[in-house]
Amino acid sequence: MARIKRQCKKTFVIFCEGKTECNYFKAITPANVDIVLKPMDMQGGGYKSFLDYVLNYVRQNGSMNRLATFIVVDGDRAKDNSVELAALQNLQKYCANQNKRDNKSPYFLIVNSPDFEYIACLHDPEYSGGDTTQHIKKIFKFKSLDDFKKNPDIFNFLNCNSRNYQNMINRVRNKPKLLSNSFERKGIFIIFFNTIVHWELIDQKNSNIEEFFDIVMSD
Repeated sequence: MARIKRQCKKTFVIFCEGKTECNYFKAITPANVDIVLKPMDMQGGGYKSFLDYVLNYVRQNGSMNRLATFIVVDGDRAKDNSVELAALQNLQKYCANQNKRDNKSPYFLIVNSPDFEYIACLHDPEYSGGDTTQHIKKIFKFKSLDDFKKNPDIFNFLNCNSRNYQNMINRVRNKPKLLSNSFERKGIFIIFFNTIVHWELIDQKNSNIEEFFDIVMSD
């Protein structure tokens, strides 16, 4: 009897700073049914530990069937900390070096500045840019920020009623940002071109998370 050849689906690996982000990305269904998302919880720490986590994963798993790698982090820890800023810059350099070696299995560093809570609030058309903790408690009706971050159904909560990720994308796209990656889709594959970095914007509210959605929600 002929052996049936097992086909492995192509993957987008998403390294998430914490469990909140990991729960968010787990609930997303890519537009292309032949692609699966693989969110990984890096369990907090600092940018150096994030890079160590990524390096360890790559050493153990290689790049087989991995179409792209997303590293999603908050920017706030680098705002007033020169050690953390240097570590974030090293993480960005690692991604840049990997993309020089192989631009067909690119690394995307996604920096949400100041944090994911800001990105979460941008899903809500009522959010006007103020204190995110107050918005989460008063408008989202969570008892505390910690309760919000522990919600395992965070993606569906942020994408119900008038809230949705398209609101968020519209509000971050074309805004000045710390990081901006240039790329092109070729079917399911991604051709990476370059990254533009503006470290002077580390203390401003911005994100390049729309790049993730542009890739994942495109068939």
